[in-house]
Amino acid sequence: MQLTFLGTSAMVPTKERNHSAVLISYSTEGILIDCGEGTQRQLKIAGIKPSKVTKILISHWHGDHVLGIPGLIQTLAKNEYDRVLEIYGPKGTMERMKNMFRAFSFEDKIETRIHEITKKRFFEGKDFFLEALPLEHGIITLGFSFIEKDKRRIRLDVVRKLGIPDGPLLGKLQSGKSITFKGKKITPEQVTYVVKGKKLSFIADTVPCNNALELAMNSQCPVIMHWSLQ
Repeated sequence: MQLTFLGTSAMVPTKERNHSAVLISYSTEGILIDCGEGTQRQLKIAGIKPSKVTKILISHWHGDHVLGIPGLIQTLAKNEYDRVLEIYGPKGTMERMKNMFRAFSFEDKIETRIHEITKKRFFEGKDFFLEALPLEHGIITLGFSFIEKDKRRIRLDVVRKLGIPDGPLLGKLQSGKSITFKGKKITPEQVTYVVKGKKLSFIADTVPCNNALELAMNSQCPVIMHWSLQ
């Protein structure tokens, strides 16, 4: 898992800081949280191919968080992006994306799938969850959490002592199922241990509120940007 800050500036970028964009790289996933103006250039500077992006999470529709989306989509199309780009955002995202496609002339198109987030846990993959909660800002705004699922690991010293061979039996134990070996029942608890999954949270453009605290709870890396006390 890798977290890359592509931009941390607020409404106006500076020479040193670009508009808001953070990339979570995890296995084959590239989850881009917000896509401010110039994000695709920031990806180049960071040495990350734009095609790494598989999902875009939009916290809200203020320009400094979304004006990079048309440029990124155009670049992906020019580079023959062969995935489905998943875009998640608050209520109204579907209509705003339609308007964006109407406003710009895209000679080449990629396949996109637009989702409006209506529940806390809005995505579940094989190894992780994505969650969102509303924050307190001038318009509808969401904070996000990336939650890695717990993983069960084999205690090699124990299974070797028992003589359990590599293969399907170990696979069952690792998936949390009991097995029978040499006439004896062996439970996952006897030969495995659980590694707790990591949690990352992204909270931006809000005043302190209960949902921000809930998202940040038990997070190993809470990213708090543009926190306002007013």
